[in-house]
Amino acid sequence: MKFKLPLATVLCLSVMTNVAQAEYKVRSPIVESGELGLETVGNIGSDRNPAKNNAKSSVVELEYGVNDFWMTELEGEWGRDPGPGDAEKFLATTFGNQFQIFPQGEKWLDVGFWTEYSMASKKTDADKIKFGPLAQKSFGDFTATANFYLEKQIGANAVGGTDATYAAQLKYDWLRWLDPAIEAHGDIGYINQNTVPKDQTHLVGPVMVGQISLGSAGEIKYELGYLVGISTATPESTFKWKLEYEIAF
Repeated sequence: MKFKLPLATVLCLSVMTNVAQAEYKVRSPIVESGELGLETVGNIGSDRNPAKNNAKSSVVELEYGVNDFWMTELEGEWGRDPGPGDAEKFLATTFGNQFQIFPQGEKWLDVGFWTEYSMASKKTDADKIKFGPLAQKSFGDFTATANFYLEKQIGANAVGGTDATYAAQLKYDWLRWLDPAIEAHGDIGYINQNTVPKDQTHLVGPVMVGQISLGSAGEIKYELGYLVGISTATPESTFKWKLEYEIAF
């Protein structure tokens, strides 16, 4: 019994650390050829339990649509683990690539694939690879998008197995500059282990999505959301944001 409690504590802290480093973003499988984008994505968690409070993650991305089916991206990631006194720090540099499988609207479902390599800033941390399918379907005034990823640590400092995460959005196309949506994000744990639901992270909540045209100068896209934790390991609430400037060349 003496060794079970520390083991459970380590597992719980590991899950909450993942929360601090999560990027709550839903990716569309559609690639815009010749489009250059500069984007910042972030979130901050809030919980009455100090051990789960104040986790923060932020990412700055530079992306470019090379052609009709390939987009490449470079990003830097910052984060702060939950709990009092932890400072935000630079975590990793990530190189990502997105591939659109079919031309938009050609098939019943628009499908893409995402892959990335993340290089840890600290030599004692492990690098990571992440990959998975992206799917999107429009019906009437609604657009549904879903992402599923597998993530694995690599290198001499790698621990654990293959982690599975998901992100999904259902958006109502109301006004171009103001579209209401609902999102769900989660981490179901290592696929080679039976992670119980209370130790998984699951969030769901409303998000406002919009884009503002700047004419020949491009456009600005934004997202603001409030996600509620629906599992024990997740903060009670998380505020997420995204701001992107895009211009076509």
